[in-house]
Amino acid sequence: MSIVELERPSPTGTANRHAVPARLRSRRPAAPLCGQGPFDDLAVVFPSRRLSCTAATALVRRRTPGFDACASATAWLIGEGLESLDPERRRRVLEGWSGYRDHGAPLVGDAGCDVHLGSVEVEAAERAALLSWLPITNRDLAVYEGGLFEGTPAHAIALLVRPPTIWSLDEALLVEQLIPRERHFAPDRFVAIERHACSRTGVEHVARLRRVVARIAAQLPDAALPVARATVAAGSALVAADDAWARWAAARQLARYASSEVVAAARDAG
Repeated sequence: MSIVELERPSPTGTANRHAVPARLRSRRPAAPLCGQGPFDDLAVVFPSRRLSCTAATALVRRRTPGFDACASATAWLIGEGLESLDPERRRRVLEGWSGYRDHGAPLVGDAGCDVHLGSVEVEAAERAALLSWLPITNRDLAVYEGGLFEGTPAHAIALLVRPPTIWSLDEALLVEQLIPRERHFAPDRFVAIERHACSRTGVEHVARLRRVVARIAAQLPDAALPVARATVAAGSALVAADDAWARWAAARQLARYASSEVVAAARDAG
């Protein structure tokens, strides 16, 4: 999935450190980030319960469904959408989403930046080709069925895109060197990369994004998950028609890629 990969849940033994009292202060864009000013976000934070590569890593089965916005870049971005919902709709999003979490191991992991083929490792070009080919599934779409990003559909499509289909590994590694990561996911670093990516997003990145988005739109289910389908279809249309949103969505992919473990591993290997 590109979407809903919470690639770095809280490490074992450190979950309590992420259980901040109630809300996490960060920032959130009301429009495409390129050329825009600061923004605000509040996301409910709960500790993760297990290691995995799926969106469900931020879910914890308790009396009240929880969400760890500190788990990863994807968790933080989904927290943007959760904040815009009232408590009941937020609960419906998390509860509906949790029904898809144990449907076997996903092929796509690490925030949509990697492919799981048993113990076989793939090269960067093979990874990008496989991520382009593997279809979007209902598991990827389920998080939107409760109304997540219904009012900001471009954010939904930006989480379904798989970053290596837009940017090369070398481009992501360059950002990794320019804006080094911290020990745990840092929203400020993600925002800095996203702003930097706006200046590096070219026509080729936008063209790749629009090809990917057209393929996603063509794969949407006819009957299942109607709210999710409508949200993603609206996001697809927006990105296809509006250059500012397309450039923003493409820039977001570089920030997601540079936050992945694929890039961290490539950095360490180099």
